[in-house]
Amino acid sequence: MSYPPCKRPLPSARLDPVDSFSEALWLMLSTIDTKPIEETVLFVLDDTRCGVGVTHVESREPDDVVAAVDWVAATAAGTVEAAGLIVGSVRPGGGAELGDHARWQQIAELCDEAGLELLEWIVLGSSGVTCPREVSGAPPRWRR
Repeated sequence: MSYPPCKRPLPSARLDPVDSFSEALWLMLSTIDTKPIEETVLFVLDDTRCGVGVTHVESREPDDVVAAVDWVAATAAGTVEAAGLIVGSVRPGGGAELGDHARWQQIAELCDEAGLELLEWIVLGSSGVTCPREVSGAPPRWRR
């Protein structure tokens, strides 16, 4: 499994909003290694949905995404800038997991408690791209 690097420039931090699923996916693909490793990438956005931070965390187990979101949400909760979160999980040896809909609920609650809007969780795997939000029945949170 290998993802090609994106040819478009990354959105400028604090200037260019991320307003759609396709922009979030493009941002994630631009940020991960072209030779995928097991990781979770977390993009912190401000109230205009412009990026204000990004974190990469090694994630060998499906539940590692919950710990990563918990840490970022707790860290971002006290800041004026943080208002939203986009999460991406890279699973080179697989893809969507049976418990991902429950994990979506967990990370959405963690974000809500921290005053953050969880915009999306994108899972990239050998089986393609999935969005646990859709599986859980939650509506899209994108402006376009």
